[in-house]
Amino acid sequence: YDYLTVYKSLLPGTLSADYSEYNYVAFTAKGSGLMELGLLKSSIEDWTAQYKVMVDLSEEEQTYYVPFDVFTSSATQEKLTAEDLTMLTFTFLPVEANTTELDLEISDVKFTKIANEDQIIEKIETFENEFMAYPNPSKGNVNLLLFSETDTEATVTLSDVTGKVIYKGKTQLNAGKNELEYNFKVKTGVMLLQVTSPETDYGTSKIIFR
Repeated sequence: YDYLTVYKSLLPGTLSADYSEYNYVAFTAKGSGLMELGLLKSSIEDWTAQYKVMVDLSEEEQTYYVPFDVFTSSATQEKLTAEDLTMLTFTFLPVEANTTELDLEISDVKFTKIANEDQIIEKIETFENEFMAYPNPSKGNVNLLLFSETDTEATVTLSDVTGKVIYKGKTQLNAGKNELEYNFKVKTGVMLLQVTSPETDYGTSKIIFR
């Protein structure tokens, strides 16, 4: 599997509830890597348009307070309103090739009105202008999770270890989180995937194709 998602319904079935009086989602966790926290609204039918935020987990157990106003939707610039929430989702993204075990604990999930200032999650900054490629190894399908500081047009290049270009294409990036999908027809072996724009080199990822 490329990722693992844990779902927590707030009420039985798909009933919605009004959490407008609260300001934060709080939980205690320990693990490693990126987690995407989602707050699902009954008024949004498109899964990709639901409100989400990335959290960089620590290997040491700690409590996280995530403000409602750092959640963003790919379909609108409007802030999250919590009058019709149905579900919480925790999606864990792979951070290491050939990893089959997930060592992660989450507990004490709740909505709160106030937070410990030292434990408030801000909109993720540490992954600006970087990207993750998964699954790795891949059978040809590659997903890119990329954070960009600016709106820009980027070039995605796939090349083999000798430098021969296998694929080269343009893509439009938005400031913030970008999710890109590719299905490469390539031979088995190690390939290098690079993303660059006139302003930024987002880096190079080594991908094993099977």
